[in-house]
Amino acid sequence: DLYNAGIGNGEHGFIIDVDFNSMPEERFTVELHYVDGSGYHPVFYTGYYDNRKQISLLGMVDYQGYDRSTWMWNDEVINYCENIGCSSLMRNNIADDEYYTRMIRDSSYCAIATHGPSPDEETGEIYYDAIQWSMRGVYNGHTECENKYCPTCFGWYTTDDLKELSDGYFSTTRCVALGACYAGYNRENNPDNFVNVLQSKGVWTVVGFELATQTAADEDTKIVDPDKGAQKWLKEFTEFLGEGKTVQNATILATAATTENGFAYGTDKYYIAGDNNQIVKH
Repeated sequence: DLYNAGIGNGEHGFIIDVDFNSMPEERFTVELHYVDGSGYHPVFYTGYYDNRKQISLLGMVDYQGYDRSTWMWNDEVINYCENIGCSSLMRNNIADDEYYTRMIRDSSYCAIATHGPSPDEETGEIYYDAIQWSMRGVYNGHTECENKYCPTCFGWYTTDDLKELSDGYFSTTRCVALGACYAGYNRENNPDNFVNVLQSKGVWTVVGFELATQTAADEDTKIVDPDKGAQKWLKEFTEFLGEGKTVQNATILATAATTENGFAYGTDKYYIAGDNNQIVKH
């Protein structure tokens, strides 16, 4: 098109490969300048490249219809995520193994509200080091099962799934917050809990609860109260990350904000693996 426009021989195109993966997670301004011998080098093109990763939020809908996604749909949470810094905000209440893996890997910050494992009522043994899929879209119609870990009725994203991934698989993921029972069970003494295995696969910092967390829900609508328990904690934690607090300080402040009205529901027992002094805001 240059030649047809009478501009020399038309051979004035160029391609420049830029390795943005080696650069900080920032929104870059890209400028092209004429080099015309005058020393002025005027700008003839200005563009933008967003090198930040997405932020992902997930709230599971369980097989009984209880919806743990309500905490993430309000405008406040959108603002908190924008304060942290992201190219886009992904929110969903449907998940399976593949979605979990992709969501965590593609995100700089990922927060998940779901079921974790619970002890056997007779032995107290915790069978699964796992978090549960969302049943919306995958639940197959079963309403009762004596085995709460039945793979026909329940979907579990397990630490065995994570262990199959290559080392460093999540090496660009800054922080994962797990609003799930027993995700950090037995803390550093249990290398197979979900928090530790995620961190071993490259996530910079992972936060999860040591013991059970309970929820408050409207029994008619099945809506889990977003201002109590783990959902409240995740919302507050996200806000403090957006204010530039370290993960450890954001955890302390989120716990205080959640427990001040007497509705902690187990969120005061948490475990951090990885860099607890990391500032996720970027």
